[in-house]
Amino acid sequence: MDGDDNILFFKFHKVGGSTLKSMLAAALPDYHKVDGDEQHACLAHSEGLPLMKLFRDDSVLEARPAERVAAMYALDERTMLRACPLPRGVPLRTVVLMRRPIERIISKYFFQQGGANGEGCNVTRAKGGEVASSGTVCAAQVLQIDEWLRVGAEYVVRDRSGSWVSYDGAGPDRSVQCEPLSYMGGEGCTQRSLAHARKVKGMYSYSTHP
Repeated sequence: MDGDDNILFFKFHKVGGSTLKSMLAAALPDYHKVDGDEQHACLAHSEGLPLMKLFRDDSVLEARPAERVAAMYALDERTMLRACPLPRGVPLRTVVLMRRPIERIISKYFFQQGGANGEGCNVTRAKGGEVASSGTVCAAQVLQIDEWLRVGAEYVVRDRSGSWVSYDGAGPDRSVQCEPLSYMGGEGCTQRSLAHARKVKGMYSYSTHP
């Protein structure tokens, strides 16, 4: 990587991304220094993933590396400034880490059961009060993995028949099965999404599969 490049890491969940993020942060200490309101490296979930919808746009994919950040600003300047204000006119180098789908699903299931911290699920501050007060429980803690996949929800409640269903009544969240495909392809778990995801993957500067 050139010392003047922008580095954008699309850090998917449960693919080993935290380890790679730590390695990148250690190797690129100066990238986190802010020049005015700009920074040259975006390594966290909250920085990279919101920008995937911009990066996968054809106007960005077809631009030269030094013009891709400007193309992303042209699509949605507000999101760029909020998520990761990379400087324009600097070559963009992107990094992605993939994992075999079945291994990722199993890892996500056991992580939500309790993981290393024993908490289970990803109870955010925004959801915490709602989950605690509505009888909602972590799906992975009460369902076998096949049922957890079928329900496709992080939190569940009992319905009138006694079955576990999504706590908000929504249909299955397909990101449980194919989060990387959903982000990269933009159309969920579909053939069109897969076709576009392949195009997007071909544009990464660095891609690895553990």
